[in-house]
Amino acid sequence: MDKLRDLEDQLEKVAISGEGVTNQTLSEQLLKDLLMIVKHPTFISFFANRKIFNFSFGYLDKLIQADDPDDYMRVLQILSLLPKDDVTSQQFQRCMFNNVDFFAMKLGFVVRQEHEWILETGYEFRVKLAYHSIPILHNTDQQLKLEINRENLVQDSITKILEADEFDLRRGISVRFVGEAGIGDGVRRDWLISLVGKMVETQDAFQTSGGDLAPDHTRIYPKQGSSASADFYRCFGRLIVLALIHNIQVGITFDNILFLQLSEKKITLEDIRATDPAKYKSYNEIMRSSPQSYDEEYYYFSDGSDHSDDDEGGRVVPLEDREKYVAGKIQKEFVSSIQAQTDNILKGFDGLLSVFRIVIFQILKLEDFDYLIRGIKELKMEDWKKFTRYEQGYEANDRQIKWFWQCVQDLPEEKRRKLLYNWTGIKYLPRGGFEALRPPVVIRNWPQDKELLDDLPRAQTCFHRLSFPRYESYEKMLKKLHLFIDECDGTFRME
Repeated sequence: MDKLRDLEDQLEKVAISGEGVTNQTLSEQLLKDLLMIVKHPTFISFFANRKIFNFSFGYLDKLIQADDPDDYMRVLQILSLLPKDDVTSQQFQRCMFNNVDFFAMKLGFVVRQEHEWILETGYEFRVKLAYHSIPILHNTDQQLKLEINRENLVQDSITKILEADEFDLRRGISVRFVGEAGIGDGVRRDWLISLVGKMVETQDAFQTSGGDLAPDHTRIYPKQGSSASADFYRCFGRLIVLALIHNIQVGITFDNILFLQLSEKKITLEDIRATDPAKYKSYNEIMRSSPQSYDEEYYYFSDGSDHSDDDEGGRVVPLEDREKYVAGKIQKEFVSSIQAQTDNILKGFDGLLSVFRIVIFQILKLEDFDYLIRGIKELKMEDWKKFTRYEQGYEANDRQIKWFWQCVQDLPEEKRRKLLYNWTGIKYLPRGGFEALRPPVVIRNWPQDKELLDDLPRAQTCFHRLSFPRYESYEKMLKKLHLFIDECDGTFRME
C-alpha cells in the first residue's frame, strides 16, 4: 500500500502540472512500479475515477514490446480503463492490427496463462478490454461502399461481403439499397438487422436451444446436416464482426455450445444443460448413478438415439468408463456433428479479427456477448420519455408532446417496437437502454407551413430524429402516428 500511495502522489503531481502521464514525465522506476501496481487488488478502484492516465503512444510502444507476456497483459488492463474513443486507445488498436504477427506471439497468454481473473471483473471492464481487439471504425468516406438489392437481400449480401477485401471490411461499411435514396447509419442498421434475421430464420442453417424445455430457447447454434453452404456460414461470421465494429445490436444470441467453440474451450456436461435438456438429464443420471444401483458391472444405456456406431457397441458401458462415455457422446453430438459449420463461422470471424478473436471470446462471458450482439428487447416507457430530447420549439409540456406520449403508451408492444424501428432503425437497445443510446432519440417541431400540417411524421434514422407538426388534436396525432408506423415499412429516406 505504501508503494501504491507513492505512485499516486507522483501521478497526481504530474496531473496537477497539466502535462499528463507520458513517457517523458514518468521515470524508469515509476514505469516499473506502475507495472507492478497493476497486480495490486486495489488497482481498478485506484485508477477508475482518475483522468490522469494519459499515456503517449511512445510509452505504450515501449511497454508492449517487452519480452514478458505479463507486461502486455498489464498494458491491456490499463487500456481497459480508457474510453474506447481515447486517442491512445485508438493508436494501440491500430498498432495491433498493423503488427498482427507480433501481437499473435504476445497473445499467447490467453491460452497459456491464467486469465480467469478477467471473468471476475465487472461487465464494463471486460467489454472495454474486448473492444481493444475489435478494429477501429473509420470515417464514412473511408468505409467500404456496398449497394445491395433488397429484393435479393441474403444472396446479394453474401456475394458482396465475401467478395470484399478483409482489410476494407475492417474499416467499416456504408450501405445503400438499389433504387432507394437513403444512406447513413439507419440504412446500415436496417440492412444488418434484416439480413442477420433472415439468415437465422429462413435458411436451413441454425437451430434453437432445446425448444420450450430450455430456459432460453431463442439461442442459436449450427444445425446438424444443414444444407446451407460454407459461404453462408463464413458470411454470417463476418456479419457478426461488422455488428461489433459498428456497435449494432442485431437481436440474436449464441447458444453456449457455439460460444464455447468460438472460445476454443472444451464443452462439458453442464454446458449442454440449456442446449438439450433431455440429453443433459439422461447423461446426468448416468453420471450420478452409483454402482450399487445395478446388479452387474455394466448397464444398458438408451436415450432414444442410435448407438450402433459407438465404441461400446451401443448396448453396454462399463460403469467405470461412464465419464469417458458421456464425454465422448457430448463431443460427437455437440461438437463433431456441427464442426464443418462452426469452422466456417470461425473463418468469418478470423478473417476480420485475426488472432484477436480468441481474446474476445476468452475474456467475455456469454451474457456479455448477449448484450453486444442482441441488446435489450424491453422498451421502458418511462426511460423512453425521460431520455428523449426536444428541438426546434418543442418542449416536454407542449400539448402535442403529451398527446404523442399518450398515443405511444396506448400502443400494443409490437407497434411500439415498430415505431422505434421506423424512428431510429433500431430494434434492440444497447445495454443501458435509452440512456445509453447514441445519439439520443429526438423529437423536433415540423415547420409551420399550413400545407404541411397534415403531413405524416418524418424520421431521420441516422440521427434518431422524429419530426412532426403541431397537430390540432389528439385524434389527428393518433391517426398520423398509426399511418407512420404502418406505412413506413423498412425503407429509409433522407429528410
